[in-house]
Amino acid sequence: MADAGWLAALPEDLARIVAALAEPAAAALAALAGAVGGIALMRRLERRETGDETLELIADPIFALRGGALQPLNRAARDFAAANLPASTLAALSGWLARQDGELDGRLEELLARAEPFRIEITTAEGRHLELDGRPRGALTVLTLREATGARAREAAAMAALARVETEHRLLTAIVDAAPVPMWRSLPGKGVVWANAAYRRLAGAHDPEAPPPALFAQPGTPARTGAADAPRRLSLPGQGGDPLWFEVTERDLGDAGIGGVAVGIDAAVRAEAALRRFVETLTETFAHLPIGLAVFDKNRRLGLFNPAIADILKLDPAWLASRPTLRQFLERLRENRQMPDPPDFLAWRSRLTALERDAEAAAYEEDWVLPSGQTLHVSGRPHPQGAIALLFEDISSAITLERRYRAEIETLKAVLNKLPDAVALFRPDGMLAHANTAFHGVWRLDPAQMQPPPHISRLIEHWAAACEPGPVWRRLHDFATGQDARAPWCARLLLRDGRIMQARFAPLPDGSTLTSFQDETERERLQADLRDAVADLATERRLMLDRLEALRGALGGGAADAPDAAALAEDLGRILARLREGAAEGAEEALSGSDLPGLPATELPALVQAVADLSRGEGTAGPEIRIDVAGELPGLSRRRLRQLLHGLIAAAEAQAPGRLDSLSVRRQDDALVMAAHLAGAGAEPAPGLAVALLRRLARLEGGNVVIEADAAGDGAAIRCTIPLRAASSGPRAALSGGGK
Repeated sequence: MADAGWLAALPEDLARIVAALAEPAAAALAALAGAVGGIALMRRLERRETGDETLELIADPIFALRGGALQPLNRAARDFAAANLPASTLAALSGWLARQDGELDGRLEELLARAEPFRIEITTAEGRHLELDGRPRGALTVLTLREATGARAREAAAMAALARVETEHRLLTAIVDAAPVPMWRSLPGKGVVWANAAYRRLAGAHDPEAPPPALFAQPGTPARTGAADAPRRLSLPGQGGDPLWFEVTERDLGDAGIGGVAVGIDAAVRAEAALRRFVETLTETFAHLPIGLAVFDKNRRLGLFNPAIADILKLDPAWLASRPTLRQFLERLRENRQMPDPPDFLAWRSRLTALERDAEAAAYEEDWVLPSGQTLHVSGRPHPQGAIALLFEDISSAITLERRYRAEIETLKAVLNKLPDAVALFRPDGMLAHANTAFHGVWRLDPAQMQPPPHISRLIEHWAAACEPGPVWRRLHDFATGQDARAPWCARLLLRDGRIMQARFAPLPDGSTLTSFQDETERERLQADLRDAVADLATERRLMLDRLEALRGALGGGAADAPDAAALAEDLGRILARLREGAAEGAEEALSGSDLPGLPATELPALVQAVADLSRGEGTAGPEIRIDVAGELPGLSRRRLRQLLHGLIAAAEAQAPGRLDSLSVRRQDDALVMAAHLAGAGAEPAPGLAVALLRRLARLEGGNVVIEADAAGDGAAIRCTIPLRAASSGPRAALSGGGK
């Protein structure tokens, strides 16, 4: 077994356990020593002569064996023989032994034959432990029965205690060897005399009997017994070049030497190195941080600040380095007007100083609007250990941008509210973001019912109830809540109250959905009216074409005696062709295509009568014709006059076919006035295609056309006024093609 001094090298708690386990072993050894002493006493008593009176004092039965007979030598032997042996013979003793747990195995014969002593253990049926001792004594052979129950119990207890001690020793040795920390014991001048398995592995010593090298030696020992050195750090070379760091603790064990324990602290060393790097990085980060930082310790003194706080708060860095208190810091801010100036300064100050009174419970966050117009966002973050961190962020530009953004939002909302169309904007999740004023009016919604903003599915239910059934609402729900690629689309809605809506749905870049509803009821009514008017005009145009066709046939077939009838038929043919092609603007070209001689005033009555007769048709009485013209008609050709007369008659008959009762041509100052009177035409003459053609012809000559009802209401008149000018004067000659 190794030197017992190894116990002193163990940690204090471990050594106490080993010492406690050793106490039962010491008691067992003492009991064993007492038993041995009793045996020696018995041996001394056995050396006495038989028949000695002192044998009577011995409590153990003693027999002398003479041949085959047993002779009791003391009272205890006589009492034993009387109680257990039917006869004082060796056979009776052998029979009794056979009934007990004990065998002689020929030892008695060896004693008698060769005088070889023996000792056997006997366990009686009652559970008593006896010891039969046989040995020669001179000429006698002595058998002694000793009571061994107490001795055996003490011996068994001692052996059990010793076994426990050995088990605990092996267990503690295994525990110490299994410990991951190196342990050792050293003696002055001898070095390390014991080490555990972790130490031997670290030292590379594979032989457990050989003393390992000293890995953690240092000069000197603690000053007094039981004193422990302060833990010290040292490193040993490791695999891969990385050092292994340990924290070594040694204690003076007195005569047992010095015991030591080395705890590996590689993780702690790496953590400390990482912490140092983190602090360095944090310091550099704080130095470049645009937000001002001031950290006050639990004594409310400034412990840490970055350069930004000096720039933001206009503070002297040297003054900050003097570590002012929180109260001094706030007072300096007030002196430099770097704090707001609220109406109730005391109440505001009490909220701020709550950080100083109760750092664990208080939290501070507020925007400071300084007298200079600068805005600071100030937040106080308390620490459970009593420290306080104040952050100062200049948000002036952000506040300005936010105000501008809000102003733009309000402007956009105002613009949307001014739109006549109903507009609603839905967020990507389908919730209503904004609806303009027209939206509530068109869909008859109370704005109070729109709070909180509803989901689009709720509004779709309202829309579907107000409109005729259709698939548009399911498509709209999928469109507003879907995330796939979306394209704008439109739908026509027919409301149950008769209104017609044009709905437009469009996606926005952020996933929102824009919906607009335009009331198309009036526009579609106007479109229907316009279509009816166009249909009426088309009917009237067809009627005029038919009448022009009939007039052309009349001019070409039965009016050869009329002046220039062939030329007039040719001109009307070109007009008819242009009208059928739908090119009204080409009428001017058709009307100005011929170049006829100028018209003398003497030919005017015959021309007017011919045009009137042709317009009325052959065999029909013409209108009353009144002509009041003298002299020449300067600047007006026969062709143009013929066109104007025909247009006037066509316009009159378009108003009331067959009701033309008079046609007059007169000269008024420097203008030629042509008028067609209609009998019973009504008070509201309606313009048509013939009137438009007449006005076009009049404008070419610089004139105008007026349609008016009689004052009595029994007729209407169409009056065309053409100014008379020289052929070379004004733009009329250019427009009319320079006719004579």
